[in-house]
Amino acid sequence: MSHSIQNFDYHEGNTTALNFTVRDPAGAVVDISLASEIRWSLAAKPSDAVALIEKRLGAGVTITDGPNGKFQVAMLTGDTAGLANKYYHDARVTLSGSPNIVASGKARIFPTLPA
Repeated sequence: MSHSIQNFDYHEGNTTALNFTVRDPAGAVVDISLASEIRWSLAAKPSDAVALIEKRLGAGVTITDGPNGKFQVAMLTGDTAGLANKYYHDARVTLSGSPNIVASGKARIFPTLPA
């Protein structure tokens, strides 16, 4: 599987979906229908042992179009409360027992003004 850089900006407390497409090194989509695990994590830095937010297949991560390598991470209102800052994120897909980082990048979470 190929690794892509995917940066995003987000406002704390918002609800959104992060969309990913898994590709091989030649750029063709990878069928993830039989993925045993998909995990997305957000941490202050790549070397952190514990993620601030972690989503897994069936618990915040959904395969939206397996044959075309597409999955989605659901970000809910409470996920980012109090986390305005700059972070690192990565997404890992496990096929045939081998986890692969398929996307990573920087995430900026902006504070939300009080209502």
